[in-house]
Amino acid sequence: MLLLITIIIILSIPSVQTYIAKKVTTSLNETYGTDINIHRLGLNWKGQVDIREILINDHHGDTLIYTKQLQTNILSFKNLISGDLGFGTITLDEAILHVKTYKDESDDNLYVFSEKFNTGTTEEVKPFSMFGNDIELINSTVKVTDENLETPTIISLHNVNLTANDFKISGSDVEAEIQALSLHAERGYDIKSAKGYFSYTETAMTLRALDLETENSVLRGDIVFNYGEEGFGDFTNNVIIDAALQETRIATNDLNSFYDEFGPNQIINVNGVFKGTLNDFTFKEANLSTGATRVYGNYHFQNLLNDDDFVITANNHNIRTSYYELRRFMPRILGDVLPNELKDLGAVTFQGNSRITQTNLTTQSALTTAVGSADLDLQMTNINNIDNATYTGNAVLNKFDLGKIA
Repeated sequence: MLLLITIIIILSIPSVQTYIAKKVTTSLNETYGTDINIHRLGLNWKGQVDIREILINDHHGDTLIYTKQLQTNILSFKNLISGDLGFGTITLDEAILHVKTYKDESDDNLYVFSEKFNTGTTEEVKPFSMFGNDIELINSTVKVTDENLETPTIISLHNVNLTANDFKISGSDVEAEIQALSLHAERGYDIKSAKGYFSYTETAMTLRALDLETENSVLRGDIVFNYGEEGFGDFTNNVIIDAALQETRIATNDLNSFYDEFGPNQIINVNGVFKGTLNDFTFKEANLSTGATRVYGNYHFQNLLNDDDFVITANNHNIRTSYYELRRFMPRILGDVLPNELKDLGAVTFQGNSRITQTNLTTQSALTTAVGSADLDLQMTNINNIDNATYTGNAVLNKFDLGKIA
């Protein structure tokens, strides 16, 4: 007991802590070619390892990871000396993670840093590894930026508070079971709570059994971000998202943080399988509802976030809605192209296969309305200037009151 107290006292001396920190960082930097700096490393009065001001710079000398304070307890000093970093509870206060893709580079700085620990099959250097029973983040910040984009900031999260179990690092791989997460996003939404299994590798980031809540939304399911060897560079066009959602409820107020074209204060109930990039994705086995609108089928969305003409392809679709519901859902996009004559159709059921762009609509479908039904095989052009639109094709009407729309 006396020896333990003596060790704690010695390791609490600032000069001793600074010496230890320098020895540890020098060893790491020489072994892996990293740029890691620790101001002080010692023990606090509870016998925990107390590390002050950890700074990890990226390959340009800018901040990749920083934390004001890290506290943890070591499970085995013997294993620690041999290089097995095993800890109990790890607490990081005011931590920063800034994942950045520099101008004219394809790999982000986190990927470049993680590659330093990828020792392959060589036996000369032991892959870096660390695990902790629990990890806690307090008042932390996460940013993802790409200087090759017109708008460099992709993700900016503040006030990140996290509690996770079974935290592990093996080489460049990271995994943990998230018990609680809350944060504020610069885009204008807050995550009140989230939990699920998290993993990060050189090629993908995975969230399994995710249960996430904002003020108005609930997101449940499995989500995988596949970025391959290019990392998060050009997130919109290169990162493939593979998500299976169920019992999900998304508020249009939250969606407007990403794409400001939805009507406010609406809730969309979502089930289905999402796969692709934000600018080219499919949504299969779709089952969506909002207000009196119901949407089923398989859909392919292209160029929604580009200035190029968007394309939406719908296969085996079954859509039930009305003129007023569509205008309410997307007031500018749909409201500007829907002809006023559709008001008199009332509730509409639209089944079949269709393709819509900013200017054209092609459909082979069955239409059921309050004024009759029709089988359609036609193409409309110039729909963004509906008074001058052209129509080509066939329409077979059944007890359809043409006078309502003529």
